[in-house]
Amino acid sequence: LAAALEQPLEHFLMADAMFHSDLPHIAQLYARADAAVRARVLQVLDPERMGRQKAQRLCLVGLRGAGKSTLGARVAKVFDAPFIELNREIEKNAGMALGEIIALYGQEGYRQLEADTLTGIIEGHSRAVVAVAGGIVSEEGSFYHVLSRFHTVWLKASASEHMERVRAQGDVRPMQDNPQAMIQLRQILRSREALYTQSDHVLDTSGKSVDQSQIELSQLIESCQILDARAV
Repeated sequence: LAAALEQPLEHFLMADAMFHSDLPHIAQLYARADAAVRARVLQVLDPERMGRQKAQRLCLVGLRGAGKSTLGARVAKVFDAPFIELNREIEKNAGMALGEIIALYGQEGYRQLEADTLTGIIEGHSRAVVAVAGGIVSEEGSFYHVLSRFHTVWLKASASEHMERVRAQGDVRPMQDNPQAMIQLRQILRSREALYTQSDHVLDTSGKSVDQSQIELSQLIESCQILDARAV
């Protein structure tokens, strides 16, 4: 090879040695990196494998009121794919409501059930549309599985729209007896924004009707070949 390329033999040997000497350090950096960084590294270094791992699984992320359940159910029907709400699946597996799960097992117990249920979805479905709770991005292990085993779309909206959509669903709790609710919601959105942006795609639903957002999400799914068009 050195003769063919008219390069000194030492050049190849030294480069190889330098590369291998960096491997332990690279491994340490990867181990210390957060979920989003590890997922990006794998996507860059081995995109074909990552594509196989994600199969035809789509995960919608975002704050409550982003439209994950509404849009998820609609596009799942269009593309003839199962629609799964992670929290509803957790309740089904646990045999109790989320409030009861948290009261009985605490946040740690809920997070373990969330991780187990997510693993079950990955193992049981190579093709599905999944909506997850907004806080899953703060749980590193579960978020890594979302990023590495699903094609992800962040459904983005303003804080005021998130609040109005939740209230439109008949839930007035976010504003009830809490004048700081909007400030708190903006703080949550701001704190999670960097995590949400690690998603493969972003769909801004601000100022758009449900029908318009559905059309744009369907177009994204088609153009990126996330789901095949069985029922289109």
